[in-house]
Amino acid sequence: MAVDTRGRITFGEYAQAWLESRADLKPKTRHQYQSLMRQHITPTWHTVPLAKITFESLTHWVSRLSLSGLGPSGIRQSVFVMSAALDHAVRSGRIRSNPARGLGLPRPKRRDYVFLTHGQVLTLADEAGRWRLLILLLAYTEFVSRGQDGTNGASSRIVQVEP
Repeated sequence: MAVDTRGRITFGEYAQAWLESRADLKPKTRHQYQSLMRQHITPTWHTVPLAKITFESLTHWVSRLSLSGLGPSGIRQSVFVMSAALDHAVRSGRIRSNPARGLGLPRPKRRDYVFLTHGQVLTLADEAGRWRLLILLLAYTEFVSRGQDGTNGASSRIVQVEP
């Protein structure tokens, strides 16, 4: 990547070099960043010089992502990756400040969960026929996913039963 202290290098060029330099990323994270760049970031910002990216233009971009049907989580992830690349550009002396700082982002919607009573679990299990044992197992045990390194990743109940 050529040195360009005035920020004339395009975001697309800079972001590609930034992502390639990230030796700390796990393969899954790298794949996610590349996917976000390809789908949501570079279509708008690939040819824009770093120094021309403004808070206002990023605000309009976030609005367009929202209007396109991308959910709050996808928007937040895209802005996170964009902001991380811009943070690196600041630390590298390419731009003075990160224009993505302080962007208003949509909040994820709170999910309303439905919990079964013990009686409802038993009714469901009885109606499930040959799957009865599986229903009971899922209702009263905890599912633990394992991380890639063998440590506990996430823990959750498939079916939550009211006490």
